[in-house]
Amino acid sequence: MPPTRKIPHKLQDQIVFYLGPAISLIVIFVGISFFHIVKTERFFVLIPKVSVSFSNTFTSVSEVLEQYNSRSIGDKFRGDPQLDHLVRELARRRYIFAESNIQDSNNEKSKNSSVSGTVSSQVQDRGVENSKKEMAISPTSLANFRSFELGEAVLFLMPLPGYPIGWNWLSNSSNIVWLDNGYVESQDESFRRGAIRVNVLGVRSTILEQKLEELPWMVTLHTKGVAKFGPQEIRLKPGLETCFGSLFTGCDFETKPSLQKAGIEVYEVCRKSIDNSNYTQVYKLVAPGKALVFLSESRGAGSGGASAALALLLNTTKEQACLF
Repeated sequence: MPPTRKIPHKLQDQIVFYLGPAISLIVIFVGISFFHIVKTERFFVLIPKVSVSFSNTFTSVSEVLEQYNSRSIGDKFRGDPQLDHLVRELARRRYIFAESNIQDSNNEKSKNSSVSGTVSSQVQDRGVENSKKEMAISPTSLANFRSFELGEAVLFLMPLPGYPIGWNWLSNSSNIVWLDNGYVESQDESFRRGAIRVNVLGVRSTILEQKLEELPWMVTLHTKGVAKFGPQEIRLKPGLETCFGSLFTGCDFETKPSLQKAGIEVYEVCRKSIDNSNYTQVYKLVAPGKALVFLSESRGAGSGGASAALALLLNTTKEQACLF
């Protein structure tokens, strides 16, 4: 049996001399990368079967946590305490950073407004866009909530891939005032209603009461099926009761430009028209991190005015979406 060859001491010293600093550099690089991931404005938490994206562009960490805490996601992963702690800790750090940025932005806008000595007030054919201080809104608790661009609101409401939406969808959201306890069940339908602030390309809907007020939008989880199976649609429209006639503005709106502004890919699927002013258009919506979903846009017009309403069709095929 031939003797075992040994590495010369000189060669061993050379290996240690070069390998030691290399390992140190790798450790430093990994440490800096992890610090950068946690502190920068966008980062990802990668875990088996789920990737949660935190971004200031639209989806704040608070909204991601709302979705994580909902039963549709939480029940699948709460069994792993380490995973639960990881998501919450990273989200907490990112939440503090994001909320401080939002507050700084709001303070800067307020400062600029006071320095100029004028209030932004633009009279347009479709209505009046005033500052939050000049227009009241009911429910008053919405006054301190953010106003979503329509496309952002749709993106916010779109389901996550692989997770069914229940009646508790976004139930703890800091952007929606839910008006119903649980859901309302009747013989023909079941629904859960909430109020949300929405603008379309910067223009808010309004209602003329004693003073001109901002008109909130209604978001409704709705089904005509058995309530225990959850909602079939997420509806979105201006007004908690109605938005039609000369006392209202912003009841009719262009949907597609706002969706595209929010980074949603929009594809026309089918359309049923009574005439050019009264029709239902179905779109296919595609957005990163969201499930593919169909959107129904219904528009109606007459001598008294025009109005539009949207509905995200859940768990629906193209053929089902086009059954008018």
